[in-house]
Amino acid sequence: MCARCDGSSARAAAATQLGLRTDRTYCVLVSAGTPQGRLMKLRGFAAETEWTGKWSDDDKAWTNNLKQQLDYRRDQQDGTFWMEFSDFAAHFSSAFATRVADDRWTSFTIKSRWMDVTAGGGPSFTSFRENYQWRLTLPRPMQITFELSLPDPRLEGAPGTTPPMGLLLIKSDAPPDARRRKLRVPNHSDVVFEVEPKLARRVHGSTRLDATQANGSSYLLIPYLATPGAESKFSLKLLVDDYNDDGVPDITLEPLSVADDWHTMRVVGSYATAAAAPSLRGFGQNERVPFTLLPTEGAATGTEGATLARVRVCLETIGATSGRYPAIGLALLPKFGSGASTDDLPANAITVGPASKDGIWLEATLPTGSTPHVLVPYLGPGQPSASLQYHLTIYADTPIGEARGIAPPAMPMELRADAWACEACSVADGGHGPTCPFRILVEKMQKMEALLDERCIFLDELLAKPNGTWAK
Repeated sequence: MCARCDGSSARAAAATQLGLRTDRTYCVLVSAGTPQGRLMKLRGFAAETEWTGKWSDDDKAWTNNLKQQLDYRRDQQDGTFWMEFSDFAAHFSSAFATRVADDRWTSFTIKSRWMDVTAGGGPSFTSFRENYQWRLTLPRPMQITFELSLPDPRLEGAPGTTPPMGLLLIKSDAPPDARRRKLRVPNHSDVVFEVEPKLARRVHGSTRLDATQANGSSYLLIPYLATPGAESKFSLKLLVDDYNDDGVPDITLEPLSVADDWHTMRVVGSYATAAAAPSLRGFGQNERVPFTLLPTEGAATGTEGATLARVRVCLETIGATSGRYPAIGLALLPKFGSGASTDDLPANAITVGPASKDGIWLEATLPTGSTPHVLVPYLGPGQPSASLQYHLTIYADTPIGEARGIAPPAMPMELRADAWACEACSVADGGHGPTCPFRILVEKMQKMEALLDERCIFLDELLAKPNGTWAK
């Protein structure tokens, strides 16, 4: 345990007059209750000035009995001294404790990097789900210390200033989704522990966690930078109090496996071709995103005998500045097939929005099979569509197929199987899947273009201000 007296604090002048050094760290060695009151034993640097107030080396209050009781040794050169607790509280501005890890503590260190899509930003953003997530399981209640740090820019060549960074520990979804990524944190009840974001190169916190449940539920550990798109290397360290010193960690910490995660399909499009809301003229001509759900063994069965799949869809706006998000909406047309182009929604349609957010979610349980389901993104009435793009991401607990032949309109060009001659994909395999190198390249380029558009809009607004005011 240590204590410091801040040189800028109001108590610094009085502390200096009594022999204490400001902006120095003193070790707190002993706190003892005596008939004369509560005394503190501290140690500074040898050969430096020591405390000269009450209970200092030359104070006449020392008695032989008290010296024996406290094993007092008078030495003006060792930097060690005694003082009353009231003086300690009056002259030191801060006290802190350092946890010392012995051999029964196990250390886990993760070295990774936020980059590209994994730079998802803070929990208030829809893209937060894209941050790296680690699954943490505990066999019993345990004390765990977390430390998240960025590389030293002087050594690593890292950016000198990064956004605030934080750490979130949340409950996983219930089985069978316990090993899948947490896509949303809709309320704070799912948050088990949080290190709030700080503008610092190192943040840390400690908490005691309950054992994870035997049904497979676990904790998910998510470090993040507060700003979406901000990139940096990082190091995440866990310190755990193992039950015995057997060399085998008591906890399990593992990255979420792609094989266990949600099946995913991503589509990029423009609101210029999805500008009409339902029941308004032109909605039937909005760009449509058809998809199929492939059946798997063990899936639930619906009333019509078809197996069912759980689907979660996220619609995000690309190209809008924070605080100026347009009102966006999403319609799901289950088993729409090649239905007629109409501005009205079918009776079984599921809709969400319009809402002025960076992203919206839609959840449904749909039958699997060859008949396509159709998603139709749209803008709310009167919303500008120029230069705005959307990202539509489908998550399902069963494989997703890309349907074709739905008209109008055709699939977005970046998802059509005949758009490129790709050696990694084929029409028979369902076209350009999530691992297609051409598709990955195009998605990255589109993301870079959207980011550049946003920065250009910001610069245009900045330069439009009167001279002399933009610097503020």
